[in-house]
Amino acid sequence: TNSKLSLEQIQHVSSKYLPRHGVTSFCITIITSDPYVYHTLLPRIESFRNMNINDIEHNSFKWQGANIMGVHLEGPFLSQSKRGCHPSQYVVDHPSGVENVCEVYGLLNLKSMRDTIKIITIAPEIPNSPDIIKYFRDNGITVSLGHSDSSYNQALSGLKNGASMLTHLFNGMKSFHHRDPGLVGLLTLAKSQKDDMDLRPPHYGIIADGIHVHPSAVRMSYLAHKQGAVLVTDGISAMGLGDGVHSLGEVQVQIIGNRAIVLPTHDAHGGEVLAGSVTSMDKCINNYRTFTGCEMREALLAATLHPARAINVDKSKGRIRQGYDSDLVLLHDTGSNLIVLQTWAGGSCVYRNECKSKWIP
Repeated sequence: TNSKLSLEQIQHVSSKYLPRHGVTSFCITIITSDPYVYHTLLPRIESFRNMNINDIEHNSFKWQGANIMGVHLEGPFLSQSKRGCHPSQYVVDHPSGVENVCEVYGLLNLKSMRDTIKIITIAPEIPNSPDIIKYFRDNGITVSLGHSDSSYNQALSGLKNGASMLTHLFNGMKSFHHRDPGLVGLLTLAKSQKDDMDLRPPHYGIIADGIHVHPSAVRMSYLAHKQGAVLVTDGISAMGLGDGVHSLGEVQVQIIGNRAIVLPTHDAHGGEVLAGSVTSMDKCINNYRTFTGCEMREALLAATLHPARAINVDKSKGRIRQGYDSDLVLLHDTGSNLIVLQTWAGGSCVYRNECKSKWIP
């Protein structure tokens, strides 16, 4: 969440890092921030994305890398108690309504930005959330419930109002309880509830890095609703930089191995606060297969077709089919690991693993 984010910085990540891990398209996440950050970054990312889509040269600088699908606005309309690493001073847990939300984001005309904003995360228990959820749903934006202390009934209300996804399942939400399962309970909507308004269990992001969610819990979610699984890395800008202290917006983060921890390393209750992930998508796919015992095909669906459906782009992405975007990844499966051999985005080869070229036909 850096208001000075440049085209060159995005290009570096999208061309040098993401394709080598099999990523052909991605959403840029803006965490809870000062309104100035949204006012600055959203128009800038919109212009970057248009360059990306139209393949326009910019100062002799042609886009070569993973495609920018749009933005995930993860905050600031969250629960203070479940904000995780999000800066407390910018959390807005009592929005006065839709107009207030648009003011915070700087959205004078949402219709002009709805192709850029793909997901918004909101806590369903905050005031005026029904109107806010309906507003973004009606504008074709996926509303995801997360960073929430909501009850099951509040979560169900969010679903009825148009939410269709859960943000990083199990993290930043009330723990499952047999008397009030909270957001997690939405994975197993009863038939009578489905028939109520043709409700369906939501898609859910799952961080299969082995740190955010125990393998047993990953398997539980798979058994409950495997068709809704969306593998997300929750990757932060420090991914690939190794151990040390790095920045996530205004938050200082310490990387130790595969863990990203907010500094200071313990909260008021003496527990660690995780700050996103530094595990790549290819590793998350392999972990998901290992944790759930599923077939590789199912693990790949959770990283391709399911996310495309979750953000309503499954008419052009997520399948190898005539008329779809030519985004392809060539993988070598060793049985215990996945090796990315080639990544193609928009018909161009954006990564080739020269060390493993003997496996390429």
